[in-house]
Amino acid sequence: MAGDVGLRRTGEGERHCVECGLAVSGRADKKFCCDSCRTAYHNSRVRKMNTPKNEVDRILAGNRRLLTGLTSDGITKIALADTRMKTFDRFYYTSAQVRRWRTTVYCCYEYRYTIRHDFLQMV
Repeated sequence: MAGDVGLRRTGEGERHCVECGLAVSGRADKKFCCDSCRTAYHNSRVRKMNTPKNEVDRILAGNRRLLTGLTSDGITKIALADTRMKTFDRFYYTSAQVRRWRTTVYCCYEYRYTIRHDFLQMV
């Protein structure tokens, strides 16, 4: 049946929970034995769908954390080869603006910077 996608049947009319495998009783179209199994099943599906987004968010958060630390230390220009910049991923930013003389200003949330000659310069 089309409505039984993922539903396990082991015998005549016996249905089992899609998440944990326990017997399911009640409505004919019921797929989960309890609310916690239903929630766990749907959360795992959403987690799988959002994995690429979560990876980008993690990288951006790391970049922002590094820029916050540099700003609080009063550093406005730093070499990309500096050991503090090892965790910085220059290819991830929230927005970019091309300015005069082909200078690109990158934004990582509220922090703005340029990259020229292997240096990161806060704007």
